[in-house]
Amino acid sequence: MREGWKTIQWPDDRLAVFRQVRAIARSIEKPRLHRTGTHLRDFVIDNVVYQLFDEFHAVTTPEKLGTVIHSSEVPAFKELGRLLAPVVGDLGNSREEVYLADPRWPAVVEAARVVLAAMEASDTWTEDDPPTMYPIPPFRQ
Repeated sequence: MREGWKTIQWPDDRLAVFRQVRAIARSIEKPRLHRTGTHLRDFVIDNVVYQLFDEFHAVTTPEKLGTVIHSSEVPAFKELGRLLAPVVGDLGNSREEVYLADPRWPAVVEAARVVLAAMEASDTWTEDDPPTMYPIPPFRQ
């Protein structure tokens, strides 16, 4: 059963978390994904760290994000945090290429894919059509 958006009070925050998790999940197969008409890369480690660790604490204390993350998604977020935190701790402000080359990165990517699957299973939208108060075009090749 899908929990849906009715229990999410901050859909824009959820979308921000979703986009950073999606960036990790796509980082190996599409590291240079661009938005149409801009030069912004999809996977920017500074954005990932800021939003998942600093702004929302989505991978450190996901159980406290009941207005952004469904309770069924908490275990997947915790696992992502368990794998991602040591990589970020070791690599810090390194460039994206360094993260992609780290032998631990494929496990982080797989954990991000599990989070995406959990988020998509909870909601009635797909990654290409998430609701938001301020529509932003989805990332395209």
